[in-house]
Amino acid sequence: MSKIGTLTTGVGVVTTFNLNYCPEILHFAAATALTALKVTIEGQGVICDLDSDGIIAAGALFEKGAVTNGYKVALADGFIGKKNTVISITNSAAQTPSVYGFKTGEGTVFYKSEIQKVFAGQEQLFDNFFALAIPDWATGSDQFNITDRKGFTDNWEPEDARALISLTTGIVKNTDADFYINNLAQVWSKVRYQPAADTNAYKFSYLAVK
Repeated sequence: MSKIGTLTTGVGVVTTFNLNYCPEILHFAAATALTALKVTIEGQGVICDLDSDGIIAAGALFEKGAVTNGYKVALADGFIGKKNTVISITNSAAQTPSVYGFKTGEGTVFYKSEIQKVFAGQEQLFDNFFALAIPDWATGSDQFNITDRKGFTDNWEPEDARALISLTTGIVKNTDADFYINNLAQVWSKVRYQPAADTNAYKFSYLAVK
């Protein structure tokens, strides 16, 4: 693990780091979730654009154990060199978290993460994802239809997602951070989601390295 730098203290203060490579994983030693993270790769565009809920959701995707006062976001399936990378992070408090980047191997694809606004009463289709997080998914009022690769469609509630996590990763937080679909095994082909109120969804997908 190598230290990239330290965030400037203050709510809403943006710190930018310029690298000539893309780390596999970013780790923030912070007491509170940061307000925003944006990562831009030369020739690829924006691969990561998340707010605090999205950062928390991203950290849950590959988690095998919880780290106290730590948040992590995977940017790729491994280290990707010779790529000019701009990392912009918005601080959330009077704190000076250290930012680290590390790898477990060599990478072949980026993990593209993005916020998608879903408006009240309007159905949104999600496909081609390896994870989909909806922290504000509401029991009873929101419609969530999930279809597997064989074409079977089921209606889910948030607790179904939490139960699935308990059977796969085993890391259940018992908060709204549990409301995501882990699709790393590509079991699910699509989701149709219609919320009762305006809601943010966080889609994670693969992006080939150019």
